Amino acid sequence: MTRKEVGPRIRELRKVRQLSVRELAARVAISISLLEKVETGSRLRHLAQARPPTGVRNGRPVWRSPPHPDRVREAVG
Repeated sequence: MTRKEVGPRIRELRKVRQLSVRELAARVAISISLLEKVETGSRLRHLAQARPPTGVRNGRPVWRSPPHPDRVREAVG
């Protein structure tokens, strides 16, 4: 699969599974904005840097773990 095919494939699988952008972004712990950019292909290279929060402090997510580049693939799979 080429880089140009990844974003549309993620969008296709998200829709097949009847998930909104918000729901998938929450499942993989990335921002809605990043997911939208990945789906349109404008930020695919940054997906590998996306990582889930390790906890919450004052109602905000805290990141202290290594990157997990396969989070979207695992959630949509």
